[in-house]
Amino acid sequence: MPFATPNGLRLWAAKCKKSCHRRSNKKMLIDFSGLAFMSSAMINKLILLNKSCKAQGVALKFCNVSPLVMEVFRIVNLGKLIDIQGDQEVAVASFDKKGWFGGKK
Repeated sequence: MPFATPNGLRLWAAKCKKSCHRRSNKKMLIDFSGLAFMSSAMINKLILLNKSCKAQGVALKFCNVSPLVMEVFRIVNLGKLIDIQGDQEVAVASFDKKGWFGGKK
């Protein structure tokens, strides 16, 4: 995630939202590798991105979330809104799975 400033966060969020509208394969995976901190502003942007993806019929998944960031996601119940997978390979494979063990529909 290429941002370190509030302006960088706004630009990144706008780019993701725009990408959500253009997606033809209806799948979006965000890899959190290297991210050690999650601000409340970023959590808000992720919730808005999820809302936009759902409205466009785009499946949104996260992967490679650090334990510290995962704890923040648990506290705000973000895992109930967005499918969070362990790594990129598992996340990509889970897009094609349906039902109880394939993540959220």
